[in-house]
Amino acid sequence: MESAQDLVKSQSQTISLTLANDVGEKMIRLEELANIKGLSGSSDADKVAVLAAAKSRYKGFDMVAYADLNGKAISDTGQLMDRGDREYIKKVRQTKKGYVSDPGKSGTSGKLITILTQPVFENGQLAGFIYGTIDLSYISELAGQYAMDGDSHGYVVDEKGMLIGDAQ
Repeated sequence: MESAQDLVKSQSQTISLTLANDVGEKMIRLEELANIKGLSGSSDADKVAVLAAAKSRYKGFDMVAYADLNGKAISDTGQLMDRGDREYIKKVRQTKKGYVSDPGKSGTSGKLITILTQPVFENGQLAGFIYGTIDLSYISELAGQYAMDGDSHGYVVDEKGMLIGDAQ
């Protein structure tokens, strides 16, 4: 018979793997979007159409947006934003690689989110950024699936100890 400690360890590994697979899948989808030729030079209306179609197709994103090299961004709904000072833009500008932010409060919705960002290249040069936000409330639902009995509940913390999901 499996001990309670072994069961908790197994369940935490399952949750961790589920989250890693989900984030990995979403990063692939954003990379596909970033590889659309001519996106950086297209009109705002064309960007919104591409972003809205992608959000509809790629389930699980609260928002999908494009930002130019200065961080001037437009979302799938046409909302204009200035994101040039955000860590996720700075990191991708510096590394020219995809980036997953730490969980934090959305400046737009106030929800606990994480932001996935991919670089956009045109003719081999960094031309902008594609990013998507993920509402982390689904992690609480995932944690709730692993409560051991009626007297317990699951929760998820990140590697820094921040509570990001609580099934209570």
